[in-house]
Amino acid sequence: MKLARMLLVLVASLLLGGGFVASQLASLRGDSYSYAQRMDAAPIRYLALALLVAAVALSFVPEKEDPSE
Repeated sequence: MKLARMLLVLVASLLLGGGFVASQLASLRGDSYSYAQRMDAAPIRYLALALLVAAVALSFVPEKEDPSE
C-alpha cells in the first residue's frame, strides 16, 4: 500500500505541476481562454474524479506495520 500511495502522490504532483506550467505558458501566449476551455473537457474531469476516488479509497486502507523498522 505504501507504493500505491507514493505512486498516487507522484502522479498527482506531476499532473498539478504540468498543469501549472501549461497554464502559465498559455497565459504568456495570450491563449488563456482557449486553454481554460480545453481543461474543462470531460476527460480532464474524469481524471480528477479518478484521482480523488483513489485518494479517498487509499485513505481507508490501513498501513501494515513492519516490525523491522
